Amino acid sequence: MSKTKEIIKKKWTMPEWMESYRSFINNTGGNTVEDLMNKFTPMDVNMPLAILECCVSSQVALLTTLHTKGLIK
Repeated sequence: MSKTKEIIKKKWTMPEWMESYRSFINNTGGNTVEDLMNKFTPMDVNMPLAILECCVSSQVALLTTLHTKGLIK
């Protein structure tokens, strides 16, 4: 099985430590963070949704990096 298929099958859930930062994750378009982190919409199918997924993924990655480096709790 390719890594892409493994990633798609694994469902992302928000870690407990990130819950206090949930309100800081913007650009969700009314979707939940979990919904956007678990979707992989191609740009040619639904560009606005794909961009929202990218925005939220970037924000989650930033929070994860800051947490890993001990800059946020």
